[in-house]
Amino acid sequence: MSNLDTFAKVRALHDSTTNPGEKAAAAGRMKALARKAGMTVKQAMSKLDAPRPKTQAEAAAEAFNDIFNSPEALARRAERELERAKRRAAALSRHGSESNVFADTEREAALRKACEPLLMWDMRPDWKGCYDLGGWGSHGNGESMPSAVREAVTQGWPIPETVAAAWAEYQATEEIEDDRSAFEDSYASHDWVRARGYVLEDMLDTMPARSLNDLRARMSWFEFLSRKEVQWTHKNDLIRFATLRADIERMGARLREQDAAGVQTGQGGVQERHPMLDPKGGHETLPPLSTPDLATSNPVQSGQAQAYPHSRYPSRRTNADKRRDVIALLNVEDPGIGALTDREIARRVGVSPTTVGTIRRARSSAPRQGGADSQP
Repeated sequence: MSNLDTFAKVRALHDSTTNPGEKAAAAGRMKALARKAGMTVKQAMSKLDAPRPKTQAEAAAEAFNDIFNSPEALARRAERELERAKRRAAALSRHGSESNVFADTEREAALRKACEPLLMWDMRPDWKGCYDLGGWGSHGNGESMPSAVREAVTQGWPIPETVAAAWAEYQATEEIEDDRSAFEDSYASHDWVRARGYVLEDMLDTMPARSLNDLRARMSWFEFLSRKEVQWTHKNDLIRFATLRADIERMGARLREQDAAGVQTGQGGVQERHPMLDPKGGHETLPPLSTPDLATSNPVQSGQAQAYPHSRYPSRRTNADKRRDVIALLNVEDPGIGALTDREIARRVGVSPTTVGTIRRARSSAPRQGGADSQP
């Protein structure tokens, strides 16, 4: 113990005692200790009263406390608490009570039951309530998930058949977990729910889109990821972009097939609903169909239209537009110039010669009524 430490103890006795003898003895002892330390009593007392330098940890803790309790931080915390209170009220209005909010949904109960054979409880005294599924626990991710766990959560509840259905299930999971976190800020879902979530994420990343609703769901999934704090890697980007490109190419091919089929039959006007775009015959109205890129189409010799400037034939021409253009050229009567051939009309309009021939034959076999067939 240093002389100053002893000086501090003697000083405390000097200041607290009411006995004149003890006070005098303490004063003498203080003088001797100060002299031994090379100071006067006044200097020793001043040094003891000086504030003690803060350690680095103490300084950091004090700075953090100042920031955490600043007016701005307190205002943000109050705003977050108000938002959580609103979310709790909304959750109670949907579920009726807090216990209902945390009760297993039908899907969660089925997933729990499916994973029961894999459930391994931690028996250590300080780990009560902790478990893993076949060696896969709360620190595992989708890549490390065992095949047995994946199979259990896939078979435990019907797997979505479309991207839109997978997104709907994923959103439902997010909604109930948001409701629960409004009551318990540190809420974490069970591992069987997390495992199912990883399966859905794989589907949203890689499952082929079969309709416009699937494409919309996939884009909503991408938007969700961009707003949420998730582990985002270049590998994940490559997978998602490859899937999206395949969706676009596949749908583009289907649209072109439908477009060409409509023109070849000589039928324009109202576009028919394509089963790919609305497989269940819903109420969705299709946008105008696109034609193949005329600037890169095959030459006439292959049965396709030759390249033609986009400025003359925009890429968003419908079947009716093409049929109207074909009929207009079939009706051309210019003295001194012979009738245009099917190939020439095909080149100008941007369709195949076969399509022109089909429309020409349909017009020839149809009864003519005052030139009505010349109307688009």
